Amino acid sequence: MLSSASRATFPETHGSQHVLYEQIPEEASGENAMIRPRRAATAAIVAGTIFAAAAHADTAEEIKHLLDYVGGSGCTFVRNGVESDAAEARKHLETKYAYAKSKVGSTEDFIRLAASQSSMTGQPYLVHCGTSRFLSGDWLTDELRRYRGDAAR
Repeated sequence: MLSSASRATFPETHGSQHVLYEQIPEEASGENAMIRPRRAATAAIVAGTIFAAAAHADTAEEIKHLLDYVGGSGCTFVRNGVESDAAEARKHLETKYAYAKSKVGSTEDFIRLAASQSSMTGQPYLVHCGTSRFLSGDWLTDELRRYRGDAAR
């Protein structure tokens, strides 16, 4: 086993690709010095970072869509027995989202943690649209499915 003191790591660029190489000194390997590319590890890190950034962007876009959907719905929202209009409901959900943002890793988390029930009483939020009544979590989940279906086309 080589100690970290006997190894040297250096970056190298090949075209647009950045590669990290590890050089093993001749005395440590018993042969000529070897250089091993670490492309797989570098590619995995880059791909993971890009995927995480894309997932975060998709989540933020979906949450914005749901907030816009609430605000433009014309429905009445009921929180802890108190009715509010769509604009007030949107503002309330934005405030809850800002507070819970560090715990929200997906749009489903947003619905569950910020848009389904009172964090004070645990009572579910209700949505009244004309004569139809919905639990807000179900209503928003249905809209999220519709939105994702439209986005996939």
